[in-house]
Amino acid sequence: DKFDEQHPFYQFFARLGALRAGHVALRIGAMIPRLTSEPGLFAFSRIERNERVEYVVALNNSRSATLTATVATCQPAGATLQRIFDSRTPDAPGEETLVTDGTGAVRVALAPLQFAVWRASVTLPVPTTRLQVALVTPAEGASLSFKAKETDGQTFPSRREIRAEVTGGDGLAEVTFVMTRASRPGQFELLGTDDAAPYRVLWSPPADLAPGEEVAFIATVNDLRGHQAVARVGGLTVAPSKASFGIPNAKSPRIVTVPPAAVNVAAGTALTLSVQAEGSGALEYQWLLDDEKIPGATAATYTVRQAAATQTGSYRVLVHNLAGTTISAITAVIVTGGGRIEKQVAFPSRLVAPRQVDVWLPPGYDENSSERYPVLYMHDGQNIFDPSLSYGGTAWEVDRAMCRLMQAGKTRGAIIVGVWNTGMGRFPEYMPKKAVSSETLSLFPKGPTMPTAAITSDAYLKFLVTELKPFVDRTYRTRPEAAHTSVMGSSMGGLISAYALAEYPAVFGGAGCVSTHWPAGEGAVIDYLAKTLPAPAGHRIYFDYGTATLDALYEPHQLRMDEVMRKAGYVENENWLTRKFPGAEHSEKSWRERVEIPLTFLLGR
Repeated sequence: DKFDEQHPFYQFFARLGALRAGHVALRIGAMIPRLTSEPGLFAFSRIERNERVEYVVALNNSRSATLTATVATCQPAGATLQRIFDSRTPDAPGEETLVTDGTGAVRVALAPLQFAVWRASVTLPVPTTRLQVALVTPAEGASLSFKAKETDGQTFPSRREIRAEVTGGDGLAEVTFVMTRASRPGQFELLGTDDAAPYRVLWSPPADLAPGEEVAFIATVNDLRGHQAVARVGGLTVAPSKASFGIPNAKSPRIVTVPPAAVNVAAGTALTLSVQAEGSGALEYQWLLDDEKIPGATAATYTVRQAAATQTGSYRVLVHNLAGTTISAITAVIVTGGGRIEKQVAFPSRLVAPRQVDVWLPPGYDENSSERYPVLYMHDGQNIFDPSLSYGGTAWEVDRAMCRLMQAGKTRGAIIVGVWNTGMGRFPEYMPKKAVSSETLSLFPKGPTMPTAAITSDAYLKFLVTELKPFVDRTYRTRPEAAHTSVMGSSMGGLISAYALAEYPAVFGGAGCVSTHWPAGEGAVIDYLAKTLPAPAGHRIYFDYGTATLDALYEPHQLRMDEVMRKAGYVENENWLTRKFPGAEHSEKSWRERVEIPLTFLLGR
């Protein structure tokens, strides 16, 4: 009630909000400032590291002059960028296309106080040069001097620049700077992180640094896609100074006891990591797994009651107070008997945006070098193993379910490939394109619509079949035949699984369609499958649905689909199974509780 939603000003900012929501690079992409010859024209690029599509934004700050300038980009010569927003006509961006010159730059012209956004037509290539970092200041063994400046009766000490230079990669990296003290081996005091060149932090000594104590600075560059490099300078001391630093008499966190450097635990048993620290005031804790924060792990002790493959990795703990932040040394945890997960942080593709792919290898994979395994490809890969990564904080825990089935002798095991979705690209990638003939389709009854032209499911399936599957078959001991290759997902993931079987029946022999979102496109996918469903021989299809929340919409559609299955010659409980789960909701929790059923149907002995 505070806003007039019909006011042009409100509507303009609503459209900006929609633009930001619809393009991940504009929300969280790395920002690269672009200097121009016109002081009044400000420009920058935004590139999300996994999507690798460049956006160029240019703004004219002049109140009276139309400004024209050359703007550098990351694009090669002859590349095109399509305008996706024009502040003069926010409802219609127009069809302006920028073409890069021989240096990869574009020429932009903007009216007074106007701005525009352009999006590159193709993804940037994956860099082939090795990522490297060097600390350029200070020099090894330097004595660092500091001065003090008095202003209004207050004394302020100077700070020293710690600067790193990064080479290789694609320029989309961040550098984290830490300090170590000779008196605190294995502990790292966080100085800061910089995500754009020039990579640097400004430092002054902590209040409790002992006079003459040697310190070292370490710079770690990370492109957030699995590539890192480290540089170090040591033998540094702080020259005597009259200046005082930090909070008087404050003590930064010092870790007194840490977990051992290596911990082995059996799957299904408890994992406990503890740390003791001291320092001024209240101490705060944050545990990290593979340098990512573990949600809710904010106490001195971190416990997982039943460890699984997702708990294997490198652990650290951050201890923070007002005087600083200290990071522990790595504790390497290995969970035995639960299989293991290999991560492809940004699997490259010529067809779709890069994404993370997790490959779970079953117990015994490493010990039985002659054994080959069937493969199950699962959509929404971030939801299937690790609750800390999953939507809503609950995962399917497919790895645990597979271990239970193997122990019960219901399956010989399988390789599970979790293919992450890309957020806003999920619906376009999972909606079967050939099932839709209208210009727009509804995703929910009386709900939002999307243009059919935005659907990219054919490219997504081609990515699975021609890029990801060959990599998996080449890298791991698989049984690559269709009879041993299945695909599974929930909701929209159920739709794309059925679509995969229909489009590539010689590649996929099985499909698991859990809580399939048939209402998308008003049931158009059922009509499509009635015409394209492959012959029953050599194929298995699983369907299920609940009766609560969104699943309450599915039963009439699923009954229609069941009739399609019968007419196609499938025999229920043999090569086709449909299960109804009264009271089950549309959630990862519900799917976790029944995941053993589709796994057994698709991968059983």
